[in-house]
Amino acid sequence: MGACEIVLFYKIADWLRQKIGITFSNKTEYAGSLNWQFQFAGALMLLRYIPTAGISLCPAALIQATDEERGAFEKLLETLKFD
Repeated sequence: MGACEIVLFYKIADWLRQKIGITFSNKTEYAGSLNWQFQFAGALMLLRYIPTAGISLCPAALIQATDEERGAFEKLLETLKFD
């Protein structure tokens, strides 16, 4: 998702908590950017907000994600399609 206000990040995080039962375990902030980690299907995922880039959802390991983490991310995407 492209550049947006931070309030949308919080709305998405609340929606993930309410609809899927996600619990964010590690919340970091740096220079206005937010990185919130959570477990899904046995893998560590990341909900990220960067003011100039917007909101993203991805495996926490980013490009170094294992096949298992990528598989868990695909399962998360499928779950989001149906909720």
